[in-house]
Amino acid sequence: MPSLTTTGPVLLSTGLRPGPVQSLAPYASGPVVVAVPGPPGSAIRAGSGAPVDDGIMPGDLWVDTDTGDLWEWSTAWALVGSILGPQGPTGATGPQGTAGATGATGATGATGATGATGPQGASGSGGGGGGGSWPESDATFQLKDDTDATRTAKLDVAGPASTNTVHRLAPMTAKFREVVYTNTAVSADVTNTTTETAHDTSCTFPANSITSGMHVRVVVHLQYDTGPAPTLIQGLRFASAGPTYVPLFPQGTALSAGGSLSNAMVRLEADVVFTAVGGSGQFLAMGRRYASATSGATGWVAFNATRQYDQWSNGAVTLNTTVAQTLEVTSKWSVASASHKVRVVGMMVEVCG
Repeated sequence: MPSLTTTGPVLLSTGLRPGPVQSLAPYASGPVVVAVPGPPGSAIRAGSGAPVDDGIMPGDLWVDTDTGDLWEWSTAWALVGSILGPQGPTGATGPQGTAGATGATGATGATGATGATGPQGASGSGGGGGGGSWPESDATFQLKDDTDATRTAKLDVAGPASTNTVHRLAPMTAKFREVVYTNTAVSADVTNTTTETAHDTSCTFPANSITSGMHVRVVVHLQYDTGPAPTLIQGLRFASAGPTYVPLFPQGTALSAGGSLSNAMVRLEADVVFTAVGGSGQFLAMGRRYASATSGATGWVAFNATRQYDQWSNGAVTLNTTVAQTLEVTSKWSVASASHKVRVVGMMVEVCG
């Protein structure tokens, strides 16, 4: 043991367990006080969020490091306050930082919309020999339908038969004539039905594509087969969503078909003129039907004897041109039979306007 000499009081801690006090006479002449550990005291703990585990001693404290809330344990944890003080004043603005590096170039943006068409330029001055006037032209004009998918109109100019002569074109209003639809395959048969039924060959006019004064010509070729002699009726109609049907060539007089025919022919023709457009558009129409009553007939047929020729007309029929209108060919039989079949083998729609 190290040397210890004292004449005053001595406090001696014996650690965790009290034990017998040894004589300190050789080292101290004063009184000796032995320190014995007391009971555990309260503790302060801290962590994220409210306390979960029970406290050990009443008076234990828990500090929520997220919020600064102060909790005290008795028989349960209770929120007793906060160790956070009031909000301090805003600190002074720090010095301006140095400029950062230039960022990478961004991706190229999308192409903008095409701008509006500019105004018409002024007419150029006349040239020619020595300031002479331009001769009026007797040229003729024809608009042709192109064969490519864009269906671009082309203008052919045929002038007087002279060489190296330039002609000024007189003002004109161009009209076009175009075949807008021809079927590419024979339609399915309409068979075994007495109900007006549309063939699956048709031509659709998009909404607002019909114009006032437009002329539409329709030609349809059909073939039919029969069992026991029936009658056959055809028609043309406009169909729109709903569906809504407006007869163009109404189903009227029945064709007296012979019995046991094969590939007998029917031809429908219709001419339509639109006199008004819009929700209450109007058209006028006339049409004809020709038919043979023998199998694969060639040559002339006596129309009057068998009623193989019909004509009809429609005046001032209302049609909504602001919606899509589909031109359909319809057929029906007087007697339902699987032997009675009719199909569209050719359909052409031509527009002039």
